[in-house]
Amino acid sequence: MSRAPTLESQGTYSAEFQRSSLRAQGLLRRGKSWSGHERNCCFLNIGGKSFANISAVSGFNFLDDARAVASVDWDHDGDLDLWNTNRTSPGVRFLRNDFPTDHHYLALKLIGNGTTCNRDAIGARVELYPGKIIKTLRAGEGFLAQSTKWIHFGMGQNRQVDRVVVRWPDGTSQEFTHMEADQRYEIIQGSVRPAPWTAPGRDVALKPSVLPVPPVSDRTRTLLPARLVMPPLTLNLASSYGSNKAIAGQPFLLNLWASWCQPCVKELRQFVQRADELKDAKVQIFAMSVDGLGDDSSNPQNAQALLKQLKFPFMHGVATTALLDKLQIVKESLFFPIRPLPLPSSFLVDPQGRLAVIYHGPVEVDELIADVRRLELDEDDWRQASVPFQGRYLGPQVGHDLLAILDRLREHEHVEAALEYSQRNSALMGYDRPRYASITYKIGAEFTRRKMHDKAAAAYHEVIHASPEHLNARRAMAAALESVGRFKEAITHYRWLVQFNPENARARLKLSALLARHGNKPAAVQDLRESLRSNPESSQTHYLLATVLEKENRVEEAITHYQAALGLDPSLALAHARIGSALQRQGQLVAAEEHWRSLVQLRPKSAAAHLRLGENLYRQEMIEGGLQAFRVVLELDP
Repeated sequence: MSRAPTLESQGTYSAEFQRSSLRAQGLLRRGKSWSGHERNCCFLNIGGKSFANISAVSGFNFLDDARAVASVDWDHDGDLDLWNTNRTSPGVRFLRNDFPTDHHYLALKLIGNGTTCNRDAIGARVELYPGKIIKTLRAGEGFLAQSTKWIHFGMGQNRQVDRVVVRWPDGTSQEFTHMEADQRYEIIQGSVRPAPWTAPGRDVALKPSVLPVPPVSDRTRTLLPARLVMPPLTLNLASSYGSNKAIAGQPFLLNLWASWCQPCVKELRQFVQRADELKDAKVQIFAMSVDGLGDDSSNPQNAQALLKQLKFPFMHGVATTALLDKLQIVKESLFFPIRPLPLPSSFLVDPQGRLAVIYHGPVEVDELIADVRRLELDEDDWRQASVPFQGRYLGPQVGHDLLAILDRLREHEHVEAALEYSQRNSALMGYDRPRYASITYKIGAEFTRRKMHDKAAAAYHEVIHASPEHLNARRAMAAALESVGRFKEAITHYRWLVQFNPENARARLKLSALLARHGNKPAAVQDLRESLRSNPESSQTHYLLATVLEKENRVEEAITHYQAALGLDPSLALAHARIGSALQRQGQLVAAEEHWRSLVQLRPKSAAAHLRLGENLYRQEMIEGGLQAFRVVLELDP
């Protein structure tokens, strides 16, 4: 964990702190605790030499996630009691000190004069004699705590109070005598004698309480205040229904179960027994068995046999790892703790494909039917139905973070589902366009890595729609379109890149190559000349311009640019081949020979290079040299 949330120049937290914070949050979501579920500790000072751990015998070692502790003589019996607050339940705990003892004490309440010293006397130091025991009055005690402002001295077996020296915050000091042990006094700055203080009478009987533990239930029902658009789900249904059925357009209950899970089987029997009522409610049930998935060694055939035995009247099939993973992603987006899906688990989805209710444990049929009817409620009434009490809201219902689900789908390599989710819900994800563009660009990059260029182009299209000046998406879009033969569209994006930055030589080179390849050679020549004006040292631009000019039968100009390319990069093998061919066609055999020899040196394993050299030498009547080149050709390519 970063030691402090240091700010960088733009006023944002440092990357180190953000990474550490996310990691800590991930640990908390997986059930970890800041305190590590450690019991509270209490240590006894043994004569100023060491401490003894009395956590258990003191009764202080609760398994609370404690945060703050404050001391006060709450019951005015002369010893200090404790209040502590916890991050978890119970929020506040009172620990009364009932330890039997014959020790003595002295308690003092200080009041400043309100002019040179604050009325609460915060900062005052008090010395008790004999022994010179020192206490300081502070405004805070530890973390988020304020103990009593009474100065409490534990005196042990000593019953004698010789004197008390008070050093006030304004620098003055006073000495007081005539005080007795086991008493309380009020000392006002400037007064001559301390005034005895008597606790007000009160009839409060403090009794230890037992924190009730709620009964453990194997079922929960969560009606979402705002319905959540589900990612694309594909079901592997039994052959009688047709496999890989995409579900949409009707309310349905997606039920996860296993043949070895007795609550699951009991739930299925309820569905069978009340099938007519469920069908009248117009809800479809998809019972998906998880038998055989992951570490489960059960046989999926057992599940199908059980359904056949039950005469299960609804659709059913075998869950896939991908289906479970998507449902887990949805669950983790809704609940802070990260826990695996229990069995049975069910998801009620409305006709628009939005998750409405999650059931953990068996579903009560009456409750399910009532929830299906509630799907017709308007947004406000549905929101009221999601809470156990009525009330007025300060603002509209906040939606879900669909971008978090989109990114998790990408991270879990459900990229096709992620792309579909992005396309279907781009308007709903517009609350953070830069983040949407960033995530969708990564989806496109994964399709590019998999060489699925059509889908990559679809992802980059979404990015550009959200962020038209996303340069990486523009470049990747043009390349993807070029890869699938959509050249006109690719030309549009390359041209946009050139217009956005005329110095972008790579984009200009790509644009010119496409223009030349697809019939618009004059435009290609113009773009390449423009590119050379901004970057005359580009051997690739000279070479590409030469090839276009050669196709336009402007051979002399082409040779000039081939030579310029080779002057910048003598290792450009293709330039040697093209200029050698051009010179040879013009009958400049000696000049061509030089380039063929350079080509052979650059590509000694190329049979074609040796063949062209041999042909050149043979035409110059250099028979022996030509034959030698042809022998190499036969060795390389028999």
